[in-house]
Amino acid sequence: MWADPAALLAGPRGRRLCWSLLEDRLPGSFRMSVWPGEARPGPAGVAAVLTRAAGGAGLERLGATSDPTAFLPALAAAVGSVLHWQPPDETDQILADPRVREALVPVAEAVAAAPGAAWWGEPIAR
Repeated sequence: MWADPAALLAGPRGRRLCWSLLEDRLPGSFRMSVWPGEARPGPAGVAAVLTRAAGGAGLERLGATSDPTAFLPALAAAVGSVLHWQPPDETDQILADPRVREALVPVAEAVAAAPGAAWWGEPIAR
């Protein structure tokens, strides 16, 4: 394990990465791509849906992922959503809610345990 799952969920990019890994398993109304301009569920509703999605997400397979490129699409989605000159967007705000973070814990545990993500904790080869 390269990191503490709690550390992954401590910041907005780690939470967004975990969200991205679950996004294709979420009902359409919970996908980030349809949130703009739509009625938003509250944190409790998002947490409940994420808990159900994480329960059926094949997290054992995710935690056993050994391909070092497997997480790059979710990582790119998380990093690509950064707008440092603006306040956190609505997705980052809702992902920061303690109930939602708690629902993402199983995903963070799987990512932190995955051999394919072990290189994240290594120094960069220049």
